[in-house]
Amino acid sequence: IPVDGEVQRLLAAAGKLFAVTLDGRILCFGSFPGSGNAVATKHTIRTVTPIASSPESARIAADLLSASAAEGYALWFGAAGDELVGAMAGQSPFVQLAIVDHDKAAVDGLRQRLDAASLYGRVTAHHSDAGSFMSPKNVAHMVFVGRELAAAASKDVITDLYTAVRPYGGVMYLLAGGNRSQLATKIKAMALEQADVTLTDHGVVVQRVGALPGSADWTHQYGDIGNTIKSNDSRVKLPLGVLWFGGSSNMDVLPRHGHGPTEQVVGGRLFIQGLNSLSARDVYTGRVLWKRDFQ
Repeated sequence: IPVDGEVQRLLAAAGKLFAVTLDGRILCFGSFPGSGNAVATKHTIRTVTPIASSPESARIAADLLSASAAEGYALWFGAAGDELVGAMAGQSPFVQLAIVDHDKAAVDGLRQRLDAASLYGRVTAHHSDAGSFMSPKNVAHMVFVGRELAAAASKDVITDLYTAVRPYGGVMYLLAGGNRSQLATKIKAMALEQADVTLTDHGVVVQRVGALPGSADWTHQYGDIGNTIKSNDSRVKLPLGVLWFGGSSNMDVLPRHGHGPTEQVVGGRLFIQGLNSLSARDVYTGRVLWKRDFQ
């Protein structure tokens, strides 16, 4: 079957074959009228309507994305109805961009536009206050905060949003206009963990620099070069919980009970060996960063 992308589900009914791909498309395969069953053709189920945005909004969205490594996961808080949000959704390079707003009508409208543009799933919209959304810690390479929310948010809310930012260069981008300097001063006074605050044309960038304080790498088979068989991490404490699950498979990982080598953790990346492969994964999300197969 000539399908662009990986097929997740197949269903046969009424002389047709339906396929759902991992990138969220639904395809239907059938035959041309009068051609019998000799020629299989592909028909999309729906018409795609791109999200409209002005050249200026598209330019600003591109500027925002250039502030850090635009990859992995991202969050956008507030202003779900703004044209800039639509421009960002249309350009999104992220595995998933989650847009969060307290305005239910704006969220509903955004969902409809995302669905019509076949973006929903890769870009999602959530109805919630920023302070009560409870995003996972350290999940996002980029966290965007709309102008009104950035200007009005309390220290507790800003601190909570910042916990979602990934170490080793992740950023929180607070959009602002003429109040940029005052906002930067406000953010600096919060003394956020490992935060480097800079001004841009569109607001304030808060970059989380380096590793989390108290975290430690596992660089050798037995912990470190001294074979101490222990971690020097002082940050992780009870009670423990699951940070991420699902996503990347463990089918290409050597089993520990089969005396597979210990994984190495350096710079927020986990390096692990398979039967004929080596891969690196993000320790904060489980996302496969790269994989090399050896035959």
